[in-house]
Amino acid sequence: MCSQKDQPTFMVELWSWDIDQDGAQRNTTCSSYTLHHCDVEQALTWCRKHQQEPGSFVLHACTWTDCGYLRTLWLAGSPPTPDRDRSATTF
Repeated sequence: MCSQKDQPTFMVELWSWDIDQDGAQRNTTCSSYTLHHCDVEQALTWCRKHQQEPGSFVLHACTWTDCGYLRTLWLAGSPPTPDRDRSATTF
């Protein structure tokens, strides 16, 4: 994939959850945000600042195709999974 934009758009998924008394993950939620007028370092800083504890984030770079479809590229972070460590993901 080759695309160049001076002002990229970033999409962020901020994940959070609760840990019950048995250590199980519950009440997982995801909030989505769109970031404009920033570079990737600023977007990563924003993700780290707004990441919940416990929680994680996923950062995508976004662009629209000529056919009107949104194309995203996963840049950093990871969504929660049931079998991984429940601590916050840091990058």
